[in-house]
Amino acid sequence: MNGEIAAMLARARMHELHAEADRHRRCRRSRPAGSAVHRWYARLWWAARPRAAVWAPALLGN
Repeated sequence: MNGEIAAMLARARMHELHAEADRHRRCRRSRPAGSAVHRWYARLWWAARPRAAVWAPALLGN
């Protein structure tokens, strides 16, 4: 009897946890004010980074 009650409580708790996780995934995420600037800077940095063909030989001493 106690095992059945414990299993029932565990299932109820697991259901609550899954429901909370589902609500958390579905909530709207507010973005910080600078996120657009950050994304723009990251794209600019990625486009302007040195290519491996440029810095790899220097790294290997060739």
